[in-house]
Amino acid sequence: MESCTFDLPSYNIQRIENAYHNLRAEVLKAQRTDQVYDAGWICHSWTGERPEDPLELWHYADAPAGIIRQVISDERKIRQLAGPDYTEERQQRWQEFNTRYLEDRKRELEEGSAA
Repeated sequence: MESCTFDLPSYNIQRIENAYHNLRAEVLKAQRTDQVYDAGWICHSWTGERPEDPLELWHYADAPAGIIRQVISDERKIRQLAGPDYTEERQQRWQEFNTRYLEDRKRELEEGSAA
């Protein structure tokens, strides 16, 4: 599991040009994408002061329960956070999404440089 974190208080992701693309690239550069099952959460927001979360548990939202258990033992919290287990179907779905994303992103960049 890889993660990349940065804080921008009082911003939303739409106001930060290319933030999604840059965060995604940063996280995936350390991976063999043929082994990726899911990219998970790309951003987390809050109102006011950043909540205390020393373990950054929001990173684990929708991760399989077994992965979350490596970080905490609170079964109630694990049930709140857990998503489906990793399966070949889940991996295939992500692989298809990734292919479409990369094609769309390449097209956007080409159109942007042609303008």
